[in-house]
Amino acid sequence: MNAAHRIAIGLSLLAAGCDAVVADPARDPVAAQAMSSNEAPPKTVDWPAFRGPHRNGISTEQGWLAKWPGDGPKRLWTGNVGLGYSSVAVAAGRAYTLGNRDGSETVYCFDAETGRELWKHTYPCGLIDYLHLGGPGATPTIDGDTVFTLSKEGHLHALDAATGKVRWLVNLPKDLGVPTLEWGFTSSPLVHGNLLILDIAGLAAFDKATGKVVWRSNTYRVGYGSPVFFDGGKSEQLVAALTNDCLVVVRAADGKEIAKYDWTSQYTTSGTTPVVSGRKIFISTGYGTGCALLEFVDDKLVEIYRNEEMSNHMCTSVLWQGRLYGVHGNSHTARQCKLVCLDFATGKRIWEERGFGCASLMLADGKLLVLADEGLLHVAEATPKGFVELAKTQAFEAHTWTMPVLANGRIYCRSEAGDVVCLDVRP
Repeated sequence: MNAAHRIAIGLSLLAAGCDAVVADPARDPVAAQAMSSNEAPPKTVDWPAFRGPHRNGISTEQGWLAKWPGDGPKRLWTGNVGLGYSSVAVAAGRAYTLGNRDGSETVYCFDAETGRELWKHTYPCGLIDYLHLGGPGATPTIDGDTVFTLSKEGHLHALDAATGKVRWLVNLPKDLGVPTLEWGFTSSPLVHGNLLILDIAGLAAFDKATGKVVWRSNTYRVGYGSPVFFDGGKSEQLVAALTNDCLVVVRAADGKEIAKYDWTSQYTTSGTTPVVSGRKIFISTGYGTGCALLEFVDDKLVEIYRNEEMSNHMCTSVLWQGRLYGVHGNSHTARQCKLVCLDFATGKRIWEERGFGCASLMLADGKLLVLADEGLLHVAEATPKGFVELAKTQAFEAHTWTMPVLANGRIYCRSEAGDVVCLDVRP
């Protein structure tokens, strides 16, 4: 295993800002509820957590400008937050992210419109930069008046969303004996009722008001994505997570393991999150591991297909109208990476397009926002007919694997060096 591979692996597993839970609003009950035919989708929406309000990489925002002048949309503000891969979370007029400088990690809160720093919370924290740049990989989660964050070394914070005041702190290695992970902690906190759920080499749930441990599941080699909820029937809410041993499904209420599907990869590189649609779960990993579609039936995970047509190294695919859109390939051979459209039901590749490197993406109003790994932001139709580009602009001249975010008519892009750019796409 050469140094190039080790660097690529390390960075892939740190890019939690690039990876996500993805579901199809047309098929997924949670997303369908948010996009009920009885209600017009909102024109603008917040993006309060990793992969958005439904943790599916899809925004219901409509009417944003998808065609831009030659010099791109207006830049509202720019800034720098330090090294890392944390994406941006937006709620109540505030934007949050994390970065690392000089041996300290900082949670930042900005005015979402102007970029004015409203508060920051800084604490000692290493980069964990073994053969990579290092820095935080988890994205903040905003729940009402609280923002939850997870540092690279395992500082789990609950902060006042308006002021940054610490409500509680759990240091996972010191307080719970969780071993320091090779590539650091990158699980973006998932809120479910009164629970806060993360993958910390086994799923764990905390009381979101106190930080007290409610339950811990069986231990597996950690996956570097984030967990996702789905309805398992029997009036049960379940949690699915992709570890470096398996896809595991546990009961949300108490962490009891319900099912698992063995899934290992070369160099232990599972850094993505399950794609959930109803009771079907799609998983994908880089380095030729490929993908699989499972169905949760009678408390078992039944394989529908497994192939190498989609191999997500960094960013989890987005599922829209029965098709998956994602980046196939590995970061150390970025020129060979392809943007791929895959049929969700059959696993057959519909089209592919090169030229984005190991990019990241999200979807809104039937359009893909694709941030290439050298900072070029593209808008394209999400269609099985092929790659149809509508606009593009150079967000920054820097390397990135962090997914772009659209919220309230503004697009936020972040580089691994900490450059943050806010673009105005309001009509």
